[in-house]
Amino acid sequence: MTDPTNLQQYQWQNRLLLLFAPNADNADYQAQVEALAAREPGLDDRDMVIFHVLAEEGYVERAGEKIPLSDPHTASLRAQFDVPQDTFTLLLVGKDGSIKRHENQAVAVDALFAQIDSMPMRQREMRQ
Repeated sequence: MTDPTNLQQYQWQNRLLLLFAPNADNADYQAQVEALAAREPGLDDRDMVIFHVLAEEGYVERAGEKIPLSDPHTASLRAQFDVPQDTFTLLLVGKDGSIKRHENQAVAVDALFAQIDSMPMRQREMRQ
């Protein structure tokens, strides 16, 4: 894989969920990760790629595979989306590359799925 933080490589192929947190012990981060882990088939069905961007480390989760992110990669993502190191932030990026949701707390997976399922591109995918 090329630079995993070059988000253009995912455009029109994947929806991205970027989880920014100061560390893995952050309560919102833990709640979000646990909620998502319980719904993995739904994530795969919606072509989701999840970025875990922590202060000191990170990884990209894609179809069960975990690709580590280096410090420069995590710093690059924080700068690109203007996310401070000490806050939890969730960003949902559609297949078109635009930000569809921006939250500073954990979000119910059902709410994420409902939002994704209401998108025109997802509607077409479900019909096919």
